[in-house]
Amino acid sequence: MTWRIRWFLIIAITIAYTLALIGGLIGFGISKDPRYLLFITPTALIPFVRYLVPMDKKKYDLQLEKIHAQKELIEARLRVQMLEAELDKQQGNNSVLPATKNQGQLSKK
Repeated sequence: MTWRIRWFLIIAITIAYTLALIGGLIGFGISKDPRYLLFITPTALIPFVRYLVPMDKKKYDLQLEKIHAQKELIEARLRVQMLEAELDKQQGNNSVLPATKNQGQLSKK
């Protein structure tokens, strides 16, 4: 069903843009009124057509895996930060951030 809708939208939008383009050029050619050229502007919206049609299964799975990978990366970064903070506590630094430690050493010099 989604493939039928997809092809219908692609064909309908292509025909509408073609008619708007031809109508705008013919209207401008006959009347020399630049407002007819506004009919050409919808062709700039063609790249956004992909948001009108549903994703196929392959693209959906790829987007889902990308989201999961980003989530795992964020969780891994948080675990590293927590381990660094725990290591700093064990070393007696009272979990001072590395940037703060460097600034403190620079001010002592």
